Amino acid sequence: MLREITLWGKKFDIEKTQEIELSNINGFIPREIGLLENLIFLNLSRNNLEGEIPAELFKLKKINTINLSYNNLSGSIPKNLGELEKIISLNLQSNKIDGTIPQSIGNLKKLNYLNLSKNLITGNLPIEILKLKKIWYFNLSNNLLSGDVSPEIIDYFSRKRLPIQNLLNGNKIKINLA
Repeated sequence: MLREITLWGKKFDIEKTQEIELSNINGFIPREIGLLENLIFLNLSRNNLEGEIPAELFKLKKINTINLSYNNLSGSIPKNLGELEKIISLNLQSNKIDGTIPQSIGNLKKLNYLNLSKNLITGNLPIEILKLKKIWYFNLSNNLLSGDVSPEIIDYFSRKRLPIQNLLNGNKIKINLA
């Protein structure tokens, strides 16, 4: 089993890396990941990663896919989530992420896949999700969300044909039809 790898030479330039997909790793995601300015695709799912998601990851201007699902990541979603200008797919399912969903989520104009299910996310569903015009998959089930869901959000889910169960199941959310 590969535990460590050292790469060198003129043909390998880490700063030009566009895709990273790793398995059977443990530890944490280093803040230096923010130095990979050309990174487009990151899949670190189904590993044993711990610690917080570094805010530096969400400063990558070119990244369109982040999959950190099925790890032991903790802490809250960085507030600079909305800086992911080109993000299409964000999967943080099955971790120990807590805190609230940043309001900056509404800035993710290209986002079409969002899975934050099976975490410890609290608070209300931010009205800013109504700005996610391209979304076709949205799952926040099995968190600790609470409060009322506005009629606008219910209508939004209906128009997008998004299953409301992906919001209600495993949460303490009430539908407010008034």
